[in-house]
Amino acid sequence: MDTTTAYSRQHNATSGSQTRSPFVDYDYLIKVVVVGDSGVGKSQLVARFTRNEFSTNSRQTIGVEFATKTIQVDSRMICAQLWDTAGEERYRALASAYYRGAVGVLLVYDVTNPKSFQNLAHWLSEIKAFTIPTCQVLMVGNKIDLKGMRKISEPQGKTFANTNGMDYVETSALECLNVDISFTTLVRGIYKNTIAAKFSKSNNLNKTSMQKTNAPVKLLDLASDPTAIKFRERCCGSS
Repeated sequence: MDTTTAYSRQHNATSGSQTRSPFVDYDYLIKVVVVGDSGVGKSQLVARFTRNEFSTNSRQTIGVEFATKTIQVDSRMICAQLWDTAGEERYRALASAYYRGAVGVLLVYDVTNPKSFQNLAHWLSEIKAFTIPTCQVLMVGNKIDLKGMRKISEPQGKTFANTNGMDYVETSALECLNVDISFTTLVRGIYKNTIAAKFSKSNNLNKTSMQKTNAPVKLLDLASDPTAIKFRERCCGSS
């Protein structure tokens, strides 16, 4: 499915409506990819964030699964379409398709699994190969509720993240600890560094152009970006 990098739309909800629509208006639609080794808890994090659910009998993700959540950043409604990807090697041939159009990546490892931590270097190289330069990446150490089984310390995680220019959050999908913080931190970073920055730069250029040519200012149309495709007029989810 093709998705938007950051598609701006006008609100058209009727304020006097007495019935809550199952769809939520949004200002921007962004694609966020959740990656990491198989079994690190990617699907559980997505389920906890979007539906506040956790299953002790979770099944392995096949290919990619989708979920959406709309959150407010400043005065804007941002609809994040989350691509929950399979971590198995046999699906890596699809990597370029998973990352296409993404403006954010949640990179997850399991703090009880040293191999998933060691493989972060592989995932980072993949991210750099298939995403745009401005793509925001947040590193997440999951399953911190398993204190007696922990193998990777918080300082180790922070050091790796800082060395590679990433923010770092530790989570527990089971205990719903820092799950919202991890996703909202990433979405806020996308808004600040990608969407708002792009609008500001474009508007400044337009103002300069108007002063020189006396032409009207044109608002930036993110949907004209080569990686941006209109997704839908409204987005399923909850704010």
